[in-house]
Amino acid sequence: MTVALEEDDSIARCIIFPRFFSEDQVHLDELLWRFENSGEDGCGHESGVLRRLVPEAEQVHQIGCGIAAIQNQTAKARRYYCGFRNAKYGAIPLNGPDYTLTVTNTVEHGQEAHLDFALRITVEGKSARNRAKANARIAIAEAFGPAIPHICDCDTSDAEHPFKQFGDECLNGKGTFLTLG
Repeated sequence: MTVALEEDDSIARCIIFPRFFSEDQVHLDELLWRFENSGEDGCGHESGVLRRLVPEAEQVHQIGCGIAAIQNQTAKARRYYCGFRNAKYGAIPLNGPDYTLTVTNTVEHGQEAHLDFALRITVEGKSARNRAKANARIAIAEAFGPAIPHICDCDTSDAEHPFKQFGDECLNGKGTFLTLG
């Protein structure tokens, strides 16, 4: 079953360490969306969570812990779920001068609240495409509020967890390009 998104739907983006963190071990706004791998459709794909289907923060945290567990089955470096950030669907810029973003509710790993974010860059040339992707990533991240931190039960005694090493302040980096209010 898929659900049509509504303007006032709340969307969560789970934050996974080290993927969404800088070399200084700080989560930055411009790292919230990477869109690194292109799908067969020519789009870069990322995931989110439809809060209408999982309204409680603890439900989102369970999904995030599950994402880290799945990634840890194949990742070279240990992954940690650190929390999530929210945005209203209507605040996410779906169309920019050089990109279009399509958000679709699709089941993934049995999770009905999964959202697929598909970014299509609409300009040609490597430099123009890289610039368009960077601008889209920043514009999309700007719609998301501050992080809601969390440590998964399986990580509470793990001394390597980023919160144990850097404190949960590592989620509140301002970023190179943005200042979120």
